Amino acid sequence: MGETLLERIHSNRAYDSIVAPKRLEVRQILEDVPTGLVPLVSLGALAGVPTPTCRAVTDICCVLLERDFWAEGRNARNLGLSGMRVAEIREYVDTGVRGP
Repeated sequence: MGETLLERIHSNRAYDSIVAPKRLEVRQILEDVPTGLVPLVSLGALAGVPTPTCRAVTDICCVLLERDFWAEGRNARNLGLSGMRVAEIREYVDTGVRGP
């Protein structure tokens, strides 16, 4: 029972076994944002593919955790892909050899 929604949730035994993180510094953010979302946005930009949702989620995570995932993450610059065209990136991925 309880008078507020929070009190009612806390008194509901069905929720007893649900364990949620107590903080935001969890693997799903600390790993997936810099190694998943950042490269998606960065490579999307190189290919001219808009990624507004991935960009927004990354921006929110940067603010919430006070970290610059854009700089820390796997972006086109630190992957050595800046300035390359899509065809050049594909060739590089396929062969492991960068064009001239």
